Amino acid sequence: MRSLVNDAFAPDAVPQPSSEARAFHASLPGYRPTPLRPLPSLAAELGIDALALKDESARLGLPAFKVLGASWATERALREQPSVHTLVAASAGNHGRAVARVAASRGLRCRIFLPARSAAARRQAIANEGADVVVVDGSYEDAVAEARVAGAAAGCLEIADVGDSGPAHWVIDG
Repeated sequence: MRSLVNDAFAPDAVPQPSSEARAFHASLPGYRPTPLRPLPSLAAELGIDALALKDESARLGLPAFKVLGASWATERALREQPSVHTLVAASAGNHGRAVARVAASRGLRCRIFLPARSAAARRQAIANEGADVVVVDGSYEDAVAEARVAGAAAGCLEIADVGDSGPAHWVIDG
C-alpha cells in the first residue's frame, strides 16, 4: 500500500468547529447526522480493518454539504444585520445553490454570480432554487469580485466561501 504524508499538517492552525453551529443545524427541519456507508470489500482490498464513506448526497435536501456553511453563515450574519433582504454570492455551482436554498427558506432574495464557464445545468439548478443568476463574462475570480461589490449594497449581504470576511469564516465553521 502507498501512503502520502502532508508535512505541513498543522491541526492547531485550524479552530475547532463551533458547537453553536452544530446545535443550529440540528434544529433545522430535515437535519440528520451524516450517514457513514461501510465499504468492507474496499477495506479488504486495501488491507485495512474498516473503511466508510461519508455520504453527503442528501444534506438538508441538497446533494452536497455546502448548505451547512451557507445556512450557518446566513444565521450568524442576520443576527448582526437583521435588515438584510438579499443574499449575494459567487459560485462555481454548489455554494451558490446552497446560498439560494437558504435564502428561499428564510424569505430572502438571492443573487448568485457565476463565471462564464459554469455549466448550464448548474445555472439552472441555482435558478430553480429561486435565485437571480448573473453570468459574469470572466473567471470565477471575476465573479467573486462582482459579488463582493453587489454584497456591499444597502440591504445586501455577501455570503462568501472564500476570503477573510465574517461570513467566509462562518461558511467554513458551518
